[in-house]
Amino acid sequence: MFETIVALATPPMRSALAIVRLSGEDCFKVVSNFFSKDLNHVESNAIHHGFILENKEIVDEVILLTYKAPHSFTGEDSVEIISHVYCMSCVYNLSSLYFTSNLWNA
Repeated sequence: MFETIVALATPPMRSALAIVRLSGEDCFKVVSNFFSKDLNHVESNAIHHGFILENKEIVDEVILLTYKAPHSFTGEDSVEIISHVYCMSCVYNLSSLYFTSNLWNA
């Protein structure tokens, strides 16, 4: 069984954007829990515009890149979340998802 992993793909420092990557069979389900769109039936290699939500409130406007297996670098389903720097706290909170969503920090 493969685990779903999450990792910060950019340095944890001041920058214009921050990127978080999730990879594994549950990544679309996990991201759908806090993204403004349901990703459970996405097309391969698609770009999505939407919002990170917390308690139904908009936290940040983001771009998501979705890749369906086997058409990704890892060969697994994967999601890249491109977030703004003012949402760095939200990016750090994403890494806490592995405690509540059965994810592993990579």
